[in-house]
Amino acid sequence: AGTILKFGTPVLGQWQHIAVSVDLSGNTNAYLNGVKSGSGLLSLSSTNSSMNLNIGYLSTSIGGGYFKGELDNIHIWDIVLDSNQIHQYMSCPPDANETGLFAYWDFEEGSGSVAADQTLNANNGTIDGASWSNDVPTTSCYSNYDYTWSNGDTTATITASPSQTTTYTVSVTDGITT
Repeated sequence: AGTILKFGTPVLGQWQHIAVSVDLSGNTNAYLNGVKSGSGLLSLSSTNSSMNLNIGYLSTSIGGGYFKGELDNIHIWDIVLDSNQIHQYMSCPPDANETGLFAYWDFEEGSGSVAADQTLNANNGTIDGASWSNDVPTTSCYSNYDYTWSNGDTTATITASPSQTTTYTVSVTDGITT
């Protein structure tokens, strides 16, 4: 018997963000669009596997098949992300140099059979049974920050039209540092 994680009900025809977090004890949390939607306990092996990692293809003893949909911005971490970090990377993909980021494929190549790992770990993948698409999820790296301008505005940008020399300052925080 295996563990089934519930992800809620995805909306067909729209980009969905799915995340799974597993700690060393096997405690597992599932997230749909940044919201925790399920949890469970997985049995983990302490040995490394030499098997290939298939993303978008399921191979089982009773058959298998390709995922019928689109995939983008796939990342694997060797640290457990908390719900705030999951929400952050849902809105704004990683820079590829974050601590604990093991592999990150943004699928921006547009052609060919290689999915280049954006980290320095060189976990490049082989595209098999898929085609490239320009349909990509919308991201907004500004949404992860809170802004406070000296004039009281709290938006990412302001329109300044002073009648004399004026200095504006902004304080930006990501919820952790300012």
